[in-house]
Amino acid sequence: MPIIKHHINPKLGHIQAPDVEQADIAELHREMRATPYAANRTLAVLSKMFSLAVVWKLRPDNLVKGVRRYPEEKRQRFLSPAELGRLAQALADHPFQISANAIRMLLLTGARRGEVLGMTWEQVEAEPGVWIKPSALTKQKTLHRVPLSPGARQLLEDMKRWRKPGEPYVFPGRGPGEHLAEIKKTWASVCKKAGIAATRIHDLRHTYASVLVSSGL
Repeated sequence: MPIIKHHINPKLGHIQAPDVEQADIAELHREMRATPYAANRTLAVLSKMFSLAVVWKLRPDNLVKGVRRYPEEKRQRFLSPAELGRLAQALADHPFQISANAIRMLLLTGARRGEVLGMTWEQVEAEPGVWIKPSALTKQKTLHRVPLSPGARQLLEDMKRWRKPGEPYVFPGRGPGEHLAEIKKTWASVCKKAGIAATRIHDLRHTYASVLVSSGL
């Protein structure tokens, strides 16, 4: 895990769990103040580690409790029409089209990454033009019926031509019965080729919402 490798181990890796003091954690957090988001994520990982240490009876308390997080400015990034055009071309040129199609579906639906990667053909074929998200996939843990845009429906129709018999997932993974697990490498690759900087996969949700708002929907 990068946070453990690059931030936690260099500072605390040589100290046994019972010997760590809250001042050690506070100092690590303070040294990362220039990157508050990374500093707070590091605290979150440490909190999980020390919670497990308590469960495993390695120490009686979670030292992270009481260390104040840095304020984080809510970040929203929207792709411009020019960036969307370059992204579309980069996706068309990408050699791994299953990942490319997953990114297209994210942009066409505004869904969360886990929802899209876990999409099954049964969910989109039970009712034409509607994606029925099971409660296990949604953040609210409730079943959602989502009307699909013409672009999303067309993408699914195109993908059906390459569907293997009996394949349950729209975006299949490497192993049988597995769905695509990660698209970070594809995202980094297409962003680099498209000349798009400082953009996360989650920003596709913001872009989707901004397009709907600008369209008066």
